[in-house]
Amino acid sequence: GARAVYDPAIVALEEERTARPQEFRRRVRIGSGNVQQALRLRALADPRRPGLAFIFLSGKALRAFVPFLMVVALCANLVLAVTGPRFYLLLLAGQAGFYIVALAAMLRPDRMPRIARLAGYFVEGHAAGLWGGLRQMSGRDKGRWGRAHVTDMDT
Repeated sequence: GARAVYDPAIVALEEERTARPQEFRRRVRIGSGNVQQALRLRALADPRRPGLAFIFLSGKALRAFVPFLMVVALCANLVLAVTGPRFYLLLLAGQAGFYIVALAAMLRPDRMPRIARLAGYFVEGHAAGLWGGLRQMSGRDKGRWGRAHVTDMDT
């Protein structure tokens, strides 16, 4: 029974103001929850139901384990750079350069171009996901809620 009226002239903008440490902790919790869900729902990866398995693996499971796969990719690239053709050394240099730019953007975001800050956001988010996933798999994260601390940004 309710009626909604659409007015294109009305624009709403919600700005979320969070400090970086608070954002990192939030992303650690999300990473932990993603791994918890992927492990608890692993029966959805049943190959007898290929559609459901694909949806689960390409969405929920992949999101949970991409941070771990990034570490595997770096380690594999290190091995290949030492033992394989020169191409892998160039690939490792590009990968290392990306991580160095991302780290610089995380340390001094005010002095970096937008593309570098995006790399920093990407790496920091996956680092938080990795940390949260490790906490979940080690049993250190019990998923308990705690009281939020009031900061200057909240007032």
